[in-house]
Amino acid sequence: MIRLKTILPIVLLLVIMLNVVYCATVYVKVLDENGNVVSDVLVEAWQGLEKVSSGTTNASGIATLDVDTSKNVTFIASLGSGKYVIDTFVAPLTTGATYVLNASALYKVFVATNTTYSIPVEFEVPDYGTVKTSFSTNYTMYVDGVIKLVFPNETSVELFKKLVFVELKYDGMVSNSSILETTVTAPMNVTACYKIYAAIPLPTWLLVLIIACVIVLTTLIIVVGRAGKKTLETRRKRYIK
Repeated sequence: MIRLKTILPIVLLLVIMLNVVYCATVYVKVLDENGNVVSDVLVEAWQGLEKVSSGTTNASGIATLDVDTSKNVTFIASLGSGKYVIDTFVAPLTTGATYVLNASALYKVFVATNTTYSIPVEFEVPDYGTVKTSFSTNYTMYVDGVIKLVFPNETSVELFKKLVFVELKYDGMVSNSSILETTVTAPMNVTACYKIYAAIPLPTWLLVLIIACVIVLTTLIIVVGRAGKKTLETRRKRYIK
């Protein structure tokens, strides 16, 4: 009979081999909106809704990343100043190959709000299920194909202030949904409209209780103060007599 202690190491070895057999190095070249190479920028690789690797471009605009070549991958390069180049490549990928993130070959999408506040927005590539991350509003991304943007229905921005979602404006259209899933085939602007409200961080009953306690305490202080003053005046009169 084969002992469990003998089988276990073999099973573990097979599991490790299955996990790393498709992991390989690829290269990503980044070009900006003018087609120029961009050095010293961060490039991320996303697979299965997780960031699996990242690297920085060299003087030639090339970053080295390790990915699972058997899975689709989305590369995201941050160009700085709120600009991102995002492109997805379908499996199988080729080990040692160079994949180009070319902003000039993609479409410019500007995401903003009608306020001066920065709001987090979830970003997904729903057709491939590769990435789920978030950016702050007032950013530009260069993409194509189907994208999904999820804006918060409500978010706090300052003490006692909150933003409540009203509508989305894009391509001359207006939507009351905070989720936008669209196919990008041309440059576009997306504006999320919010209304500012005064936020009460405490339950109403608790706020009323606190106010009542403040009023009672203030009244007691006034009453005690007056009583003390009256007592002092009485003692002074006795002392003078």
